[in-house]
Amino acid sequence: MAKPEEILAQQVTARLNIARMLFFHPANEGKRGWSAIRAFHRNGGKAGVADLVILLPVGRCVFVELKADYNKQTATQVAFETEVRKRGFEYYVWRSVDDANQFCNQIAREGYNGTKLAGLF
Repeated sequence: MAKPEEILAQQVTARLNIARMLFFHPANEGKRGWSAIRAFHRNGGKAGVADLVILLPVGRCVFVELKADYNKQTATQVAFETEVRKRGFEYYVWRSVDDANQFCNQIAREGYNGTKLAGLF
């Protein structure tokens, strides 16, 4: 049986596909042995990386952490969010497919150059 965050990820990615967004999921999760952990870090893997990266025209890059129910971000996820925001990128925590709907609808209304979506999510 799928976990709540897996179901949320499937719903969100389906919505982003319908909106023809360019996005990807960084392969950053999973349990690993020590040698696999070392290889993961040597190859650029980082703990706390957002679940989705959405690439929009005009240089907009959006990071999205998916959290089902009332799950909270881990300390490494909060640290990653802080670094992303310091560099001027957008970062959101989405808890339902409605958050993805709002994002896609706002892009459709305002275009890719629209104002940042801060405060919506």
